[in-house]
Amino acid sequence: MTSSSRVAAALLVCVWSGLVAWGCGGKDSRPAGAAPSSSPAAAPVDGDEKLPASARSIVAWLPGAQPVAGWTRAKAAQAFGPDDLWEAIDGAAEAYLAFDVRELVMASCAKGVVVEAAVEVYRMADPLGAFGIYAQERSADGDFKPVGAEGYRLRNVVNFWSGPYYVKLRATTDAPAVSASLVELASRISERIGAPPPPPPVLATLPATGQAAHTIKYVPRDVLGQRYLSNAVEAQYRDGRQTCRLVRASLESPAGATDALARFKAFVGTSGRVTRSLSSPGEGGFVATSPLYGSVVAVRSGSTLLVALGGSSEKTALDLIVEALNRTM
Repeated sequence: MTSSSRVAAALLVCVWSGLVAWGCGGKDSRPAGAAPSSSPAAAPVDGDEKLPASARSIVAWLPGAQPVAGWTRAKAAQAFGPDDLWEAIDGAAEAYLAFDVRELVMASCAKGVVVEAAVEVYRMADPLGAFGIYAQERSADGDFKPVGAEGYRLRNVVNFWSGPYYVKLRATTDAPAVSASLVELASRISERIGAPPPPPPVLATLPATGQAAHTIKYVPRDVLGQRYLSNAVEAQYRDGRQTCRLVRASLESPAGATDALARFKAFVGTSGRVTRSLSSPGEGGFVATSPLYGSVVAVRSGSTLLVALGGSSEKTALDLIVEALNRTM
């Protein structure tokens, strides 16, 4: 082989190697922590163009014909709205509707020929709804990761929320390498969504001191199993070896909160025992014991109802309630 032939052959090998690396979806060459590109991360798949414009903007964050974090997609994504959500998630649809879901985009991704992952992106009406459904499904056993506003990995699953979006990824295997790659994909999607905005202000109306990590929740309706209690935030607090649960429900008016307190007191009294009334803090309330909730301290202040359940003492419950009353949005 002549010298010129050897050079030509070497160039062909280099070009071919580059094409193979591009087709197999090597990692993005951007430096770690670099801002995401303003252009879509991956070319769309045939059929994506039939989706609504709102869904296409979400699809731009996902793997496509070209890879994202090594993941690709061969089939067009699917989009669902509140009216046909049950076709996608069947019995779970009711919970998502309670948190005001507006759209679901689903895509099936692959890495190589043996690993697949389902990606679901839920667009909620606002960040509070996205946080609410995320927190309802959040696993206490999860390995929490800096993805989105909050996210975690649990075996072959990675879930996170960011702004009005709740994103779920599930791989067909929980092999460590696949799990790590799923976290990387979630991180790339989060980058393309953008930096998370500040948490919904209502979450700050519960005391931060002593709050157990990853226990705060937003409950839009049927708070404490009561149909007349809605729009609440709750969290758990460490109390020595015990846990105290604090619930803050916002009613439409002081009269509505007064009625809700009376109804809750009557409900607790049917199976438990109301031990005494309270004239303060706030406009007062009651103390009770219940086979369903354990110890109960409930207080009304304006249109707000605060309920502390469990804990080591009545004083612990009242201290939490007072601290919560001093916090406003």
